Amino acid sequence: MRLFILLVSVLYFVIYTQSQQCASHVSYNNGNAILNCTVFNGTLLVRSISTSHVDGLLNLTQVNGYLNIDYNSALTSLNGLSSLTQINGNLYIAFNNVLKNLTGLSSLTQINGNLYILNNPALTSLNGLSSLTQINGSLEIYDNAALTNLDGLSSLTQTKNLLIFSNAQLTSVNLNSLTNVNGHLQISGTNLTSLNFNSLTNINGNLQIYSSKFTSLNLKNVINVTGTISINIPTIYCYNLSSYLQNRVNCTPCDCRNDSCVNGSNPGCYNGTCSDGLSGNGSCSCFPNYSGTRCDVFSAPTQSTTTPSTNTTITGSSSTTQTVTQETDSSHSLKIVSNISILSIFLLFIYLIT
Repeated sequence: MRLFILLVSVLYFVIYTQSQQCASHVSYNNGNAILNCTVFNGTLLVRSISTSHVDGLLNLTQVNGYLNIDYNSALTSLNGLSSLTQINGNLYIAFNNVLKNLTGLSSLTQINGNLYILNNPALTSLNGLSSLTQINGSLEIYDNAALTNLDGLSSLTQTKNLLIFSNAQLTSVNLNSLTNVNGHLQISGTNLTSLNFNSLTNINGNLQIYSSKFTSLNLKNVINVTGTISINIPTIYCYNLSSYLQNRVNCTPCDCRNDSCVNGSNPGCYNGTCSDGLSGNGSCSCFPNYSGTRCDVFSAPTQSTTTPSTNTTITGSSSTTQTVTQETDSSHSLKIVSNISILSIFLLFIYLIT
C-alpha cells in the first residue's frame, strides 16, 4: 500500500511540475523549460532573446492566452513554431529588427483574438501565414517599413477590424479569399497602388480607403456596408465596384474612348462613337473608312479612273460580252468591204478614160 501511494505521489508530482512549466506567465529564454510542452495556458513572451531562433517551442501546438514575439534584435526565424495550430488569445509580432518573414507559422490556422504585426523594419512579406483562415479579433498591420505585399494572408476568410496603414513600401493588398469583415475596414498608404478583395461581400462597419496612387481597385462583390463609406483615390471607375457601392459613391463610368480605362474591353475608340456601361464593356461604332475594335485602322476609299482608249470595254454577263464582240467584228468587216468597193470603182474609171 505504501508503495502504491508513493508511486501515485511521484506521478502527481511529475504531472503537476509539467503543468507548471506550461502555465501562467512565462518568458521564453532558451526554451528548455517548455521544450516538451504542447499546450500552453497563459501568456507566453518571446521577448528580448539573444538567439536567432525559437527552436525550444518545436512541440507547441496551442496557446490558450497571449503569444508575444517582440523586442528581439537577433531573431531571424520562427521555424520553432512550426507545430503551432491555434492561439486562443492575441498574437503580437513587433519590434523585431531583422525578422524578414513569418514562415515558421505555416501550421497556424486560427487566432481567437487579435493579430498585431507592427514595427518590424526588415519584414518584407507575410509568407508563413498561408494556412491562417480565421481571425476572430482584429487584424492590424502598420509601421513595417519594408513590407511590400500581404500575399501571405491568401487563405484568410474573415476577421473583425482590418486596419492597414503606415507601411511605406506596401504597394498591393490582395486578400481575395476574405469574405467578411465583422468591423471596420480601413486601408491607407502613400505607395499603395492595388487593392483587390474579389470575394468580400460584407463589411459590418466603416469602409475607408485612402491613397493617391491607386491604379487597381476591386470591390465588385460587396453587398453590404453597415457604416460610412469613404473611398479617396484619384479616380473611382464604376466597373471596379459592385452595383451596391456604385449607388453609394460617386464613380466614373468607363469611357471606351479613354485609354485610362484599361479594364474596358475596348479601351480606345479613336474614330467612332462609343457605347459603354458601368462594367467597362464598351464597344466602338466606327466612322466611314475606319475599322478595328478601336476604330484606329484607316482604309482609303476606292476611286474608279477612266483611261482614254480606242477600245470600249463593256462589263456584263458573258453572253452580253460575246454579243458585243460579235457586233464589233461585223462592223469592222463591213468597213473593209466598203473600202474595197470604192477602190474598184476608182480603178475602172481610170481605165475607161485612158
